[in-house]
Amino acid sequence: MEIIGAPLWLVRKNNVYSDDVAQIRRVRSAVADLLSTLRDAETCPRCFLLTSANSVCSSLSFRFRNRLAKRKASSRSTLAFDVL
Repeated sequence: MEIIGAPLWLVRKNNVYSDDVAQIRRVRSAVADLLSTLRDAETCPRCFLLTSANSVCSSLSFRFRNRLAKRKASSRSTLAFDVL
């Protein structure tokens, strides 16, 4: 019985660990995307201070808002998990 039971137990444990690792990688990716979005958000005010060109800032702001909306939608599904 142990010869059959031990490999099955190991397979189940491996599946659990693999799922955990995959979830951690998704969360890490979402955090990296958030950091990138925050860096992009910093670019617009800096650009305005350097150039005083409102047109450049508005195009950067438009691109930033679109990117933020996409990341927000994908992050909600990625970060929605139970921690036990």
